[in-house]
Amino acid sequence: MLLLHLVYFLESGLQHKDKILPYLLRLAKLLEKAHWQDEIKLNPTDRIPIAEKFSFCLHTLLSDIAVRCEDSRKEIIDTQVECMVLLTNQIIKIQDPNNRNSATKLFICKTTLPVLIGLARAMGRFCTNDPPLICRLFPKAEPPLSQAAANDQNAYKRSFSSFRNIIPRSLSGNLHAAVDILAVTAGGYDTTDIAFNSNSLKRCGSIHYSVGSYDPKTYFFSKFGSSFNQFPHLRINDPNDRKPQIIFPQSHLHAILTLSKKLLTKDMLTLLDEQSLEIYSTGKILIFPYKTFSETINLVMVTLMRELLQPQKDLPVPFTKDVQEFVKGLYLNGQTELQSRNHDASEKEDRESNFALVNKFKVNVMANAACVDLLVWAIGDETGADSLCGRLTEKINSNHGYRLVLAHMPLLMVCLEGLGKLAQKFPNIASTSIYCLRDFLITPSPILSKLHRQANEKGNKENIKITAAYDSGLKAETTKNVSPIQAAFEKLRDAAIENLCYALGAAHALDPDCVRALVASVSNRLFTAEKSDGESALISTNIVIMLGHVAAFYEGVPSALDTLIVDQLGCMIISQCEPHVYEVVMKMFTMITVESGSAAYGNAANEKAQYRHVSRAVINALANIADNIQGEQQMNELLGRLLELFVQLGLEGKRASDKSPGALKASSSAGNLGVLIPVIAVLLRRLPPIKNPKPRIHKLFRDFWLYCEWYEGVKEIADKSPALVSPTSSRSEMRELQYTSAVRNDSVSVNELQELRNQILELLKHPAEITAYVNKLSFAQVQHSSEPSLVPIISDYLSDSALQKDKAGMWNCVASVSERVFEKFLEVMKNKPKNEEREGDLEQHAQFLLTIVKDFSANSERIIKEAMKWAPQWTRSHIQEYINQIPNSGMWHHTGLSMALESILQWGPLNVIGMLTVIGNDDKNALAEVILKRVWNACRERSDALHRDALWQATALMISTVDLNRKLLHCIAWSQVELFTIEAMRTAVECWQWLITSKPGLEIRFLQEMVSAWKCTVQKRLGGNLEPDPPFVRPHGIWVQFICELVETIKYSSYEKVEMLASLIHHSLAMNVGSEPPCQTRHVSAIGVRFKLLTCGLSLLQGDILPKSLAKNVLRERIYCSCLDYFCKPVTCPTQNTSDLREDITTLVRFWQTLHSDKKYLKASDVGDLDLGPTTPLSSIQNNELTKPGEFGRPTTGWINTVPLSNSTATLSRRSAKSKRIPMADNFVKCYLKKRNLILELLAVEIEFLVVWHNPTFRPELIIPGEENIASWRAKTITDKQWHDYTRLAWDISPVLAVYLPNRFKINEAIISEIKSQVQINPTCVSHVPEALQYLATTEAILSDSTKLGHMLTWARVSPIQALAYFSRQFPSHPISAQYAVRVLSSYPADAVLFYIPQLVQALRHDKMGYVTEFIKYIAKKSQIVAHQLIWNMKTNMYIDENMLQKEPILFEMLESLTNSIVSDLSGPAKLFYEREFDFFDKITNISGEIRPFAKGVERRRACLEALSKIKILITKSGIPMQSAAKAPYLARFKVVKCGINELENIAMVVSNNQTREQTFGPEMWQAAIFKVGDDVRQDMLALQVIGIFKNIFQTVGLELYLFPYRVVATAPGCGVIECVPNAKSRDQLGRQTDIGMYEYFLKKYGDESTKEFQNARRNFIISMAAYSVVGFLLQIKDRHNGNIMLDTEGHIIHIDFGFMFESSPGGNLGFEPDIKLTDEMVMIMGGKMEAAPFKWFSDLCVQAYLAVR
Repeated sequence: MLLLHLVYFLESGLQHKDKILPYLLRLAKLLEKAHWQDEIKLNPTDRIPIAEKFSFCLHTLLSDIAVRCEDSRKEIIDTQVECMVLLTNQIIKIQDPNNRNSATKLFICKTTLPVLIGLARAMGRFCTNDPPLICRLFPKAEPPLSQAAANDQNAYKRSFSSFRNIIPRSLSGNLHAAVDILAVTAGGYDTTDIAFNSNSLKRCGSIHYSVGSYDPKTYFFSKFGSSFNQFPHLRINDPNDRKPQIIFPQSHLHAILTLSKKLLTKDMLTLLDEQSLEIYSTGKILIFPYKTFSETINLVMVTLMRELLQPQKDLPVPFTKDVQEFVKGLYLNGQTELQSRNHDASEKEDRESNFALVNKFKVNVMANAACVDLLVWAIGDETGADSLCGRLTEKINSNHGYRLVLAHMPLLMVCLEGLGKLAQKFPNIASTSIYCLRDFLITPSPILSKLHRQANEKGNKENIKITAAYDSGLKAETTKNVSPIQAAFEKLRDAAIENLCYALGAAHALDPDCVRALVASVSNRLFTAEKSDGESALISTNIVIMLGHVAAFYEGVPSALDTLIVDQLGCMIISQCEPHVYEVVMKMFTMITVESGSAAYGNAANEKAQYRHVSRAVINALANIADNIQGEQQMNELLGRLLELFVQLGLEGKRASDKSPGALKASSSAGNLGVLIPVIAVLLRRLPPIKNPKPRIHKLFRDFWLYCEWYEGVKEIADKSPALVSPTSSRSEMRELQYTSAVRNDSVSVNELQELRNQILELLKHPAEITAYVNKLSFAQVQHSSEPSLVPIISDYLSDSALQKDKAGMWNCVASVSERVFEKFLEVMKNKPKNEEREGDLEQHAQFLLTIVKDFSANSERIIKEAMKWAPQWTRSHIQEYINQIPNSGMWHHTGLSMALESILQWGPLNVIGMLTVIGNDDKNALAEVILKRVWNACRERSDALHRDALWQATALMISTVDLNRKLLHCIAWSQVELFTIEAMRTAVECWQWLITSKPGLEIRFLQEMVSAWKCTVQKRLGGNLEPDPPFVRPHGIWVQFICELVETIKYSSYEKVEMLASLIHHSLAMNVGSEPPCQTRHVSAIGVRFKLLTCGLSLLQGDILPKSLAKNVLRERIYCSCLDYFCKPVTCPTQNTSDLREDITTLVRFWQTLHSDKKYLKASDVGDLDLGPTTPLSSIQNNELTKPGEFGRPTTGWINTVPLSNSTATLSRRSAKSKRIPMADNFVKCYLKKRNLILELLAVEIEFLVVWHNPTFRPELIIPGEENIASWRAKTITDKQWHDYTRLAWDISPVLAVYLPNRFKINEAIISEIKSQVQINPTCVSHVPEALQYLATTEAILSDSTKLGHMLTWARVSPIQALAYFSRQFPSHPISAQYAVRVLSSYPADAVLFYIPQLVQALRHDKMGYVTEFIKYIAKKSQIVAHQLIWNMKTNMYIDENMLQKEPILFEMLESLTNSIVSDLSGPAKLFYEREFDFFDKITNISGEIRPFAKGVERRRACLEALSKIKILITKSGIPMQSAAKAPYLARFKVVKCGINELENIAMVVSNNQTREQTFGPEMWQAAIFKVGDDVRQDMLALQVIGIFKNIFQTVGLELYLFPYRVVATAPGCGVIECVPNAKSRDQLGRQTDIGMYEYFLKKYGDESTKEFQNARRNFIISMAAYSVVGFLLQIKDRHNGNIMLDTEGHIIHIDFGFMFESSPGGNLGFEPDIKLTDEMVMIMGGKMEAAPFKWFSDLCVQAYLAVR
């Protein structure tokens, strides 16, 4: 019942998906834990366990949902893979003997394994066609036919002959049957040998056969291991369907392969078989077919891998090889199971169990077949393919008995198909496949021989049935029941022929003579076969059928053998053979039909009777041709031939009836004519009604009707037949028709004629106005129509002027007929489904409705009035468009015009747009001056609102004025430049669109002004704010969007306008790459605007609009340069909001796709048209890519610098050695292609990064259309040589671009080695790029004392931490690197160096030349604060222990000397400042040591307060001893104000000089600090230093994250001061104070989740939680207990105490702590589950934070 509800859910269009789909996914995950009741076995087909059935159906339904719901597809696939992982892990657990109790074994066999099998059978089967797979398993019941409909259907079937299909599979894949019109039966050739039956080759169109049909309702619930797509007849998608397939992600493929490897080991399968055999023997499960599980699991897993891997392309080679090796092992293991004895044992077990158990042999064969399919797919080279061809050939030529061959059928079929697939995959080995398949057919293979012999010996039982023949008598006809042996024989032969055609198709491209070679090789065999022993019939027939099908496939020559040759000739016609072949074949068919028809009238001994035995085959072939021939011209040609043949047969019959006795006159003539009527009906059913036939066709149709007597076929033909009397000559043709013998009045009796008249009146419901006329109708004035349609009635009759003028009342008769037809039409429309097709029909016939009904005008008015009620805007828009089209139609005096105007005025609200007050002024020039003044005043006042009103007024005046006002036009085009705000730009664009639409004559002049305004913004660099602030690009973005849309509308209409916009793009794009400052900002926020403009330019180039001129090449060069220039910077995180970022990514993807297609536009004829002359030597041309490295920074001049040449001068020299004159255009094209490929790689990386940032957790609803193409491009393998070439090309274009390549292509040694080489050769090219220094000052260069190191002294400065690296173990010591590092550090202000004091002090360890020492002395003199911090840090690092007993062996003397030197240099106020500060901190820090002896609690607090009271500036009551067992830290509070370093130093100097000055401090605040003695805080300093860097990164990127890097200062060994986190309590404190969880605390403090306070607190919690999660993960911070996690009053979570990180943890690295502290109560605050929106935001922030830090 649940499944039926789910089927309804699918058919309802996935209503309530948001509730039902999560339920289904949870259900799928919980199936592994389900307990199933035993199912009652109602019938023998109940063979599959209920758990497997339900799992199969559920996952089939999920696959159907995945197809129809793209946004949930990834979630569904992830769930299915997760289910498979859970089930497999559950199964693997039984390898542990402790898990093998009886209950576990029973559960595994009853639930886990069946659920896994059902999942594997359903997963990955995606059907893109209707009906869905689940609806095929549970289809709708067909409503019973009414008795009348059943009678009609039976009559319809009886009325047509049942034709046999002749289309081979090799041809049918390219044909699409037009209609399904004939009853279906399978016939055979009139021979005794089964070789002549080739039913299985014939399928297509309305004449087809049944190919192993199956009933999905029972098949998949009774066949073990069955699945959709398992065999050809189970295929669920049309092979010719071009819909994109659903591809599994590579990660899932790896997972499934890993699971398969775990499951399909010999030990694992043996263990499972033991368990299943034990459970089977107990009989505890009623329906349990799995005596052993191994065979079925092997089948479903291998079939699953085949299903998932077959559509995959460009998978990594190692993965493919891994699959190949694994499957190869399975195949070899399976071959040992396919012995004859195993087959016999399985058959015996089937008989004994009444087929209730799995047939192990059959399942193993199917698994092996799937393995072969996978091996064919996995082959990656021709050597392996050739070897596999040999193995497959051995298999199809094996010498088994026929019973074993029948059992091996799936495997043999796959082997034959594998030979065809390998030929298509590797055309070079197609000849091998051709020989193998040819020999299989004509040698023939032992398999074919045995099946052929056995089938002929066994014979077929004949059944006699009585069928209606073409004549009036009855004829006995024999039909054959196809035996399994015969069916197997036909399938193998057909598969071999089909794949032989495929192999020939693959080989034909390499060897055009391959078909002739095949014909030559089999010709001799055909000759020798006739003289050989008993296999001659088999060999000859195989050759004939093979040649016939190859001929049809390649339009070759026909074969022989009577009926078979007729079939093959028909196939040749269908396959669009050459015209002369078509003529010969059709003449032969005509001759056979006529001669055999003539023989029926005369003596049977006549020589014409020789054709009678093939006449039925000819008629059958003609029917196939009529049903499958393509092309309207070909169908009309065939129609003429068939009608001629019909008339010719009629004439022959008339002649024969005149000479023969009376008994032969009517019936024989009708019988011989009747065989062609169904053929003509087949063809006409595919053609539209014939309106204006050519005279020849018109005459043939008239003659056809004279001889026609077959009712059902006649109805089909009458529906499409033209009128017997043409409107142009109705009277003469009617007289001629009345005197034609076939329809003269005297050919029927008076009573019969009157009966026909009465029938007509009955149908027309006896209208009085036409009764008299109908009673005068002649026999010739009757025509039938089987389908109600108003079109021919109106177009052919009611509009016929001759009928309208007819005085005999014929027009009234036709009008009466039209009313009855209309009633029938309404009845048919009422019963049709209410879909788009029905709406289209009604819309098409609406005009006929208005024409037929009375009072046309009143009805039209009523319809418009009703439409205005329902859709006023749409109706008004349509009427307005109608009015706009009236002038163009030339019908000003048109009734519809007045009706439209009246409708708008009567029912539409008056919407007057314009400026009547402005236009009403007499002096428009004065008015223009007023408005101009308003616009410019609004710009000066920076008012967007005033500007909007004034600019709209100016535009309205411009539109209403006849004369051109240049000042007004200039104002409209330029005003936004003065304001340059988003609102001003939007206003301008709206006014521009109005102006261009209303006055298209002004467009060129407006464009001139607008282009000038744009160039002004480019020259002034408007919007380009200094980084790191994002540039103001939104106005330019709006402007660029307008330009792009304008280009699309004018690029095919006006070359002048295109030239103007092309010049705009030229002016916007620079020709250099990597220049500083850049011509366009490289900030990531401007990426969308840049690439939107580039896409616009590229579309102009690719649209074949611009002439083949130098300007076109220049524009392409500018586009490429601008694109490459963007990448002359490191990767930066986006700062746009989500919607803007998505739009920018979409723009990038569109540009990438446009550039990807640029290859086909890079033709030598286009690129090389430079007017340079054909003999211009390349060496004479210079450009920016070929300039010397030292000259790179200079701007190049001259047009020739725009032409891209070779990648390097080395390339030129190599090429010139081979040829002194190289076609220049070819060189340009190659260079552009290399640039294009480099840009595609760079763009793909950028898009990939932005996509991950935009959609960190890969949510389906955020997927960007087209991003899968980028992923596919990125997945392809690039060799090291290609990376070297890319890097060299980038360096030739711009060394700056090359330097940043490693930043984009991570961990690529090929790129890095090439850049190192280039930088060390030409260091001056990149000396202005700090990031390039790492490639010059390498460890190797420093050790070898490279002469190039001297360039470091003039290199651009790096960051302080990079400079300090030259004083570390990372680099050897060298005077030049030391001098550079000191120069860099000295260039930064003192407060910048303050942050890196711990690293600066540690650098003294590696300061062998004293550069760091001198720098410390220098910086200490520059800043007192820095000097004090240096002294504290140096004192801290003098000793190893906290008690200052063990000196630091390397640093002690150096630090002591340096400290004394700094202190001794102090004097005056600076000395006093130092003494005051250090005395204060010594006193306050020593208190911690003083109170340590006192017991914790009241005594220590009293001692603390007493010691603090001795320090005057402190408030004594603020001291609080902290909880510590061994040490005595304490907390004290201070009143502080915030100020900068310089301000603090100035205050200190004033105090030291006993001066007074006005204090202008900020607000005072309380600040708490913890003072420690005996506790090393240096590691906390390092951790908080890194956290501070992280915080700076997040702020720079614009990420909404929160970190609180509180300050810590080490003042002496084991002593330090720690800033307290304000307004915060630890989680431990909250727990002890409230005794509730964190989520409950939030509810209590901030209110319910719906309150604004709770939402703000949750937001603060998430942004801090994400930040600290990434920090904790990267720094591996440990010891995260509740005392080290704080919560402030705003909801932020803050981590403290970083004593354990990286490899250290409490207790000696036990490894039990997680990388991220994420508890249930934290998850509850963030929504309670992973699917909640707050938690998803948390996940996104974590990924974005990680990307930003990386």
